[in-house]
Amino acid sequence: MVPAVVDLEKLRHTAAHVLAHAIKELYPEAVPTIGPTIENGFYYDFFNLNIKEEDLPAIETRMKDIVKRDLKLKRLEKSKKEARELVKHNKFKEEILEELKEGEITFYQQGEFIDLCRGNHLESTG
Repeated sequence: MVPAVVDLEKLRHTAAHVLAHAIKELYPEAVPTIGPTIENGFYYDFFNLNIKEEDLPAIETRMKDIVKRDLKLKRLEKSKKEARELVKHNKFKEEILEELKEGEITFYQQGEFIDLCRGNHLESTG
């Protein structure tokens, strides 16, 4: 159940993860870089992703599907060694990870999608 008042920053951050999750399901070869919230919304950059305007409806449909799945967002604290294993095929996440200290490394998971992230998120994609 969605709370009556939703923290807009958490909503936008969760939406960025829903977007990244949808892209990874539709384009498994896409490499996620960063996906922050911004003043008027959110975005998520990808390396080696070439989409066109006509691809946007399919992405939106997949995002709506992920929202309907109502996946719980789980915060996962990892050691640097564990984190390196999770990001080993993503040079962008590897660079971010190297700037972090032990005890600062967190990932968020929703279903099968896991991303290096400091948070904060809503409780679920729903």
